[in-house]
Amino acid sequence: LPPATLRRETMKNTEALAWLEGQSEIRSLRAAVCDLNGVMRGKRIPVEQAEKVLSGGLRMPLSVVGVDIWGEDIINSPLVFATGDADGLCEPIGRGILPMDWTAEPTALIPLWLREESGKPFGGDPRRALAGIVERFRGHGLTPVVAMELEFYLYDPAEQRPVAPVSPVTGKRLDADSVLSIDELDDFGSFFRDVYAACAQQGVPADSAIAENGIGQFEINLMHVDDPLRAADDDDSGRAHGHGQAAILGRRERGPVEEETGGERRHRALRRRGVVGSTLSPMLATRGRAACSGSGAAARRRRPAPCGGTPRSR
Repeated sequence: LPPATLRRETMKNTEALAWLEGQSEIRSLRAAVCDLNGVMRGKRIPVEQAEKVLSGGLRMPLSVVGVDIWGEDIINSPLVFATGDADGLCEPIGRGILPMDWTAEPTALIPLWLREESGKPFGGDPRRALAGIVERFRGHGLTPVVAMELEFYLYDPAEQRPVAPVSPVTGKRLDADSVLSIDELDDFGSFFRDVYAACAQQGVPADSAIAENGIGQFEINLMHVDDPLRAADDDDSGRAHGHGQAAILGRRERGPVEEETGGERRHRALRRRGVVGSTLSPMLATRGRAACSGSGAAARRRRPAPCGGTPRSR
């Protein structure tokens, strides 16, 4: 790294370690990369290893970011047998140490991305691929401005097939779409309060929340940012908060409640010299994941309804 960059990274690491020293209840950390499917994969490490990880001393197989959604190696992947499943170098992405208070015991996450042994950025890492796209935009004097929508279902997994959740307020199972219902947002108010609190802890710019068109379907919007890498990182953190807080809600309220991603949409624009231009087409791909294409009624008709309902167009 250039000397100036190295000094900045050293300062960030010092601040992160100083924060960790004040968190006596944290006894282990999670060090993880984000794979092509948006799943965090990595290691549980003792807090004593935090400095090693922050300085780039952790290794993981390069193939870990290219597994399928079940975490299995892709058949005939050149990253596995052809290379002996070679390790890569893990570098922090620059977000420091992020607190996670929805686990059984308090912990924190060090988000990472991968380099090859030679020091070259690993092109199979979706965050590295996105960084390459951003650099191409910069070459044209353009800055992508991106915002994420996190759409998800809350559901009751007690049955063999997931069904709509039971309202913690009324004790009744949700049975209607109730689009933009304030009552449904308030019924699951403790879930949303905890998600927003976790977002604030990690610096994720959460904006409005709504009840969507499916039974038990909700949406949380993130604010626009002029850094697609930051937007993608916030997207990863926001989804992790949703999963974690839904599990807590299930333990605290009547009956289990879990969260299932219903889709994502990305608002995007290009800015040249401070002027916001038209939305991008095709969609700017972040993390290499498939996104919900289109918007409005047509897109809503294509969304899944795992709780037994059929989203209607409005």
